[in-house]
Amino acid sequence: MAEVKGRRVKTVKRIPTPGAQPRLRGIKLDDINLFTPSPHSIFDDMQVTIVGVPAQPIPPSPLGAEVREKPINKRDQPFLKSTFDLYRGACECGVVYVNNCAHFLTDAMVRAGLPKPFPGASAKCAKGRLIRAKETLEWFKTFNTAFKVNHAGLTSGYWFVYQEDASGQGHVCVHLEASASFSYRGTGDFSAVWPVNWHFYF
Repeated sequence: MAEVKGRRVKTVKRIPTPGAQPRLRGIKLDDINLFTPSPHSIFDDMQVTIVGVPAQPIPPSPLGAEVREKPINKRDQPFLKSTFDLYRGACECGVVYVNNCAHFLTDAMVRAGLPKPFPGASAKCAKGRLIRAKETLEWFKTFNTAFKVNHAGLTSGYWFVYQEDASGQGHVCVHLEASASFSYRGTGDFSAVWPVNWHFYF
């Protein structure tokens, strides 16, 4: 249980099983009135990164390359491993918005030790955590070292994951990949139902 503005918020973390249909909300609040309305257009519903109609192919790698061939060693990933371990489904600012995927994930990233400061012009909460999935994606792309268009074929490692539905709604989380399965930390995982599941290694 976490404390948010003097109230208790129930945080649900689960490890999806292969083929399971994910819930579209990974955090359940005991009372809908705990939500704090976000500023107009501050989150991702008004932003679009995919150009064209949903029937078109998924865009190619934004980095122009697939994941490197050599085996991935989780010991080489202190930042994403710590982010995964420190994720708590809350933020130091104590505010719960309607959409918290980037908000709560970047809270864990700050506590893990950022490899690079967040951009000054990005939207942030009162404690300086990023609150837009697409801005979190753009920040992470400035220092990641490998990319995979989805988690097919991945068998190990921690990956920053950007997911997007056909309407342009963005979502971020962290995956720990294993052979034929994965676990995640974040407010949800939509890999079974959203067409974009970009994986970034660092």
